[in-house]
Amino acid sequence: MSDETVGKIKSGAQRTKDSIKQAITSDEGVFGTFNYLKQPAYEIYATIAKFFPPLAWFLVGATALNAAPVALMLGWLGITTLICFAVAGGFIFFVEGFFFLLGSGVILPVIAFAMFSAFVTFLFLAGMYGVFRLMRGALWAIGIIGNGGMIPFGVDEEAEENPAE
Repeated sequence: MSDETVGKIKSGAQRTKDSIKQAITSDEGVFGTFNYLKQPAYEIYATIAKFFPPLAWFLVGATALNAAPVALMLGWLGITTLICFAVAGGFIFFVEGFFFLLGSGVILPVIAFAMFSAFVTFLFLAGMYGVFRLMRGALWAIGIIGNGGMIPFGVDEEAEENPAE
């Protein structure tokens, strides 16, 4: 090989290496798009968690209880898709539809149970949180305890921090 050919190969390899390094360290592409899309949802969740924690607990509980069934369903769909590609070939859509219905017969009751469990837990925790707020308000009203930094619903935080304005 000539020196010119070796130089071109090394130059191409270096450009490829630089491109891969840039793609890995860059915040663009798939991960940048995902971060851009998740920001409004995160802000909504942060607001919910700040002003009504039981609803945030429900969202976390529902997500946690549904994560495993959904992951198993996706795994099931992946395995059956591979089987269908290997066996059926041209009839993949018919066969995959059958397996999807078969899997749905399993996952729908599981998701229904998980959502019911999360909702019952939410109702219990919301009730307990309400009792906590009522008891804390009653104890504060009769002077047994101080405010302790908790801001009641409907009170503007900035107005409480800056009363002179």
